[in-house]
Amino acid sequence: RREAKDDAPSCVVARRNRRELAVAFDEPPPDWVTEGRVVLELEPSSVTHDRLKLALRRMKDDKAGARWHAVLSEQAPRFNERPRSPPLQKQSLNPEQCAALDLCERAEELALGHGPPGTGKTTVLVEVIRAAVARGEKVIASAPSNLAVDNLVERLAAAGIDAVRIGHPARVLPSVIAHTLEMRTRAHESARIASDLMEEAISLRRSAAKRKSKRGPGRFSQSREQWREARSLVNEARALQDRAQAEVLDRAPVILATLTGLESRALGGRGFALAVVDEA
Repeated sequence: RREAKDDAPSCVVARRNRRELAVAFDEPPPDWVTEGRVVLELEPSSVTHDRLKLALRRMKDDKAGARWHAVLSEQAPRFNERPRSPPLQKQSLNPEQCAALDLCERAEELALGHGPPGTGKTTVLVEVIRAAVARGEKVIASAPSNLAVDNLVERLAAAGIDAVRIGHPARVLPSVIAHTLEMRTRAHESARIASDLMEEAISLRRSAAKRKSKRGPGRFSQSREQWREARSLVNEARALQDRAQAEVLDRAPVILATLTGLESRALGGRGFALAVVDEA
């Protein structure tokens, strides 16, 4: 008989083979998850659809955003007579790619480069990003799929651009893991302190659960006190983790995420001079 748990946590499948299944949690799961047998239920997620609808609604309601009106075809996009800056490697591009790069560099609100597969659209986007970084601009780059974002990260890294990839490490290519926000944050002093606090909180939670199960006076009050202390440590650890992530993102000239990943709490309140979407 399967017992349903009120505190059943959500997780992401990180790795799997014929004998093992590894899952990743965003925060420490309840103790019962690691005790005995558990049941995993695959659930559909409406997050992608909900976020895309919300983004369109925000754009339509932003009356002051002229750029959004151009995206929604409410007005024609405008172009300058000259590019913002001279291309860095124009000699390596073919004529069609040069024309696309020139269009992007002259765009006031919006530019769209299109063509069949294998014609070098991503190559052009990398050059657009490199030119923006050379001007000192902050860039947000995105794509619909994790694979397309990872491809951009690899291209930018090969071009010598410091890029930070937002997204769960379980969903990115092994070659990109070193560029993820989580891995880049681990080296930060605040993140190391946060990790120690989280381990201490987990230890307190286990101790509280054991104390509660034992007999004797004061066991419930002592257990509650340990739970309160554990929650306080978790909150402090999260604040330190957020601070470390913010400092990593502050230093990064280019930040990348999937289209739905742009709703990440880490990006809240940040502004960018240029937004780039591959496979738009």
